[in-house]
Amino acid sequence: PIVKVRVKQHESNGTAWISRRCSSPRFETLQIHLGQDASPLKDMRHLEYTAGKSVRFEVNCRNQAARTEYLYFETPSLVFVITSSHAYVDFRDRPELAFKYMHLDFIVMEALRPQTFSGILPEIWDLQPRSALVNAMLQPPEGMPQPSKVSPEPEPVQVCEAKAPADCVA
Repeated sequence: PIVKVRVKQHESNGTAWISRRCSSPRFETLQIHLGQDASPLKDMRHLEYTAGKSVRFEVNCRNQAARTEYLYFETPSLVFVITSSHAYVDFRDRPELAFKYMHLDFIVMEALRPQTFSGILPEIWDLQPRSALVNAMLQPPEGMPQPSKVSPEPEPVQVCEAKAPADCVA
């Protein structure tokens, strides 16, 4: 393999380490191994790599709502990004589960002639017929807690212009 990437495992519940900005060169959410290296990269210094003449990839970080570490890949037929992502959408009311079920997102930026692709992803994307193996992969893992239902709309904020809080009627 050119690179192996996974979500970095942490001892804590994750709430402290995910909020840091990109000013730290240490990987906080991704564990990246180049080629056959047994040890993962320790520091991120906006690294750019090539594999042969036609594959280029970059390891980097962006400051968004929280620190976002990513790998950006360019090949002749596909440009994509791999980034770690917490499961907040599924576990809004359970932040410990949102971090426990942190996963990798695979984001396709550009694909040339995708109808010629083969393998698991073209089956998931419905470009090729789905095999039984791919259908099995699309089932949630056994024992995984059910995601939160969409949270109800928050109560509207009441504004009271009285001088003392006791003068406001709920």
